[in-house]
Amino acid sequence: MTIDGLNTGLRQDEIPDTIELPPELADQHSLREQYVSKMIIRQYIGWWDDIPSHWTPAPMDAQAREIVALAGGAPKLVARARDAMREPGLTPRP
Repeated sequence: MTIDGLNTGLRQDEIPDTIELPPELADQHSLREQYVSKMIIRQYIGWWDDIPSHWTPAPMDAQAREIVALAGGAPKLVARARDAMREPGLTPRP
């Protein structure tokens, strides 16, 4: 199924969602669809993930500065992070 996805032109991040393990294997943690699919993709394609900006990404500190700028500055980013911590399903850390 993974190789079929690659051959039909699916992006690598789309392939795991198309895979369903048979019931007798579905409860085995080490055989999760995403894990197995990613390992097969790495075997056949290598590290390339089809995202051009990952070919030569900007340094992490430059990316971080740009993200903060796009968010409107550090105070707005911190405020949004605090709001996100209050959203259902997220657990604040001490």
